[in-house]
Amino acid sequence: MYSFFESKDDLFRQIFVRRGDEFMDRMRELLAAKAPALQQLHDLLDFEIGFFREHPRFGRLFLRVSSAALQSADRVADAVMMSNYEESMALQAELFRRGQRSKQFVAGDPSALARLLSGLVSSYQAIDPRVMSDDPDRPELMTLDELHAVVERAFSR
Repeated sequence: MYSFFESKDDLFRQIFVRRGDEFMDRMRELLAAKAPALQQLHDLLDFEIGFFREHPRFGRLFLRVSSAALQSADRVADAVMMSNYEESMALQAELFRRGQRSKQFVAGDPSALARLLSGLVSSYQAIDPRVMSDDPDRPELMTLDELHAVVERAFSR
């Protein structure tokens, strides 16, 4: 394995580079589409939840290290994760700005709203049995439809 990667840290970093690039490309494409802001918000939720469901092992790894990585610059993956995180927050903030201009979203600092949305999504992913469990019969604590309803109530006018 180390004939392809310099070290365990490099392997770890490359996982985040590969999945992060895939995630960010799809997020950019989704948010560049010409759709009403509220529809894009719902599409974004489906994408973000769906991405971790497509890659549950990566989702578990990401959730395990993401909180610490967002506060530290010491580990190898942190720079990769921070760059993607900052861009994703900027893209989401722009979505909130567009939604506010079109009177679809609540007032408030778009960057703060983007962070709040990100926290809701991360919290949902952390309880999503399709990501966090190998048990196919483990029941959901909250359905994706229920998450959509919470997010719409929280952010729409």
